[in-house]
Amino acid sequence: MKKLLLLFGLFILFLSSCSKCYDCTEYHQIVDGQGNVIDSTEVNESVCTADQDEIRRRESNGAVCS
Repeated sequence: MKKLLLLFGLFILFLSSCSKCYDCTEYHQIVDGQGNVIDSTEVNESVCTADQDEIRRRESNGAVCS
């Protein structure tokens, strides 16, 4: 019975630490040699992480993650 409880506990711990995947979209500006913005491009990236701080950092830098 103890082994079963231990295995169940490890399984719950494993599930709680799994990463979640997000699709993040952000816009990058393209600048010339003098620093003038000449164009912008949309960058889509799939991010899989268990660390919510990484998603918060991306969103604070202008990315939209869903």
